[in-house]
Amino acid sequence: MLLELKINNLVLIENVHLELDKGFVVFTGETGAGKSLLVKAIKLLLGEKGGVNYIRPGEKEGEIEAIIWGGERLFQKLQEAGYEPQEEIHIKRIFSFNKQKIYINGSPATLTELSKLTKDLILLTSQHEFYTLLSSEKQLEFLDQFLGLISFLKDYRELYHKYKDLISQIKDLEEKIASAQLKKDFLLFQIRELEELNPNPEEEENLQREREKLKNLSFLKEKTQLLLSNLEEMETNFYQIVSTFESLSKIEHRFKDPFSRVYFMYYELKEITRDLIDYASHLPEDDTALNEIEERLSKYEKLKRKYKRDTQGLIKLLEELKEEIDL
Repeated sequence: MLLELKINNLVLIENVHLELDKGFVVFTGETGAGKSLLVKAIKLLLGEKGGVNYIRPGEKEGEIEAIIWGGERLFQKLQEAGYEPQEEIHIKRIFSFNKQKIYINGSPATLTELSKLTKDLILLTSQHEFYTLLSSEKQLEFLDQFLGLISFLKDYRELYHKYKDLISQIKDLEEKIASAQLKKDFLLFQIRELEELNPNPEEEENLQREREKLKNLSFLKEKTQLLLSNLEEMETNFYQIVSTFESLSKIEHRFKDPFSRVYFMYYELKEITRDLIDYASHLPEDDTALNEIEERLSKYEKLKRKYKRDTQGLIKLLEELKEEIDL
């Protein structure tokens, strides 16, 4: 219900201020008196599009303002739109050459918001528009009024909004719980990933050295066999030298010292040969060991790239993750 209407500088109207009350109100006047302008002003307040063409000639801006009572329906609409819920709405619309402004209960608003909030608050009809009585929504409204259910509807809607708020809060809590669980699962995944690697800087260094050795496996085998062949030949020759010195030392005393020295050299050579044979026997037959080392080092590199840390940093990260999941 329209309670108050103010019009300033709208088309031909300079200033109008109407205060209305319950009951039947009639605007009368001759043709051209401005009745249609009052209706147009109401339509503009209800969200009809309009521009600077509605400003009174010679003026910089035009303004229309109204207070409309909408009862429980308006109370609900304002609440849903985020405004302070009440049963009256104060609308102000200003037309200027710079910018059009709309205010709802003192707050800036858009034309779309205005149209949505004022829909069905005032019914503007022309002849033969009885079809509105056939609207199921309008019939339900009449029935509620007739049965005196408006106050019950108000209580119901307030409870319904509280219910919706509780549902929203429950949903927020569920989302937070789900988010916390996802974070926990991710932390556990990271911990398992790091524990499977079990990072150790010393192990990594040893693996890197072993990898370099195994990359030259063919070269090592070839040169080791060559050394063994040469050493065996040297042993044979050295044995003859030792035997000769031994024979000489039995005849000439001065050969005893050289004999003792070459004797120890001979057995040192045999020790070297045994060590080399042992080394050669432990060299891998194929690239299996190298592949295993490469795979292990690849895991180190993968996690170091992923977490942007060195091996020592991975150890610290594992400790931090365990502390975080215990909180």
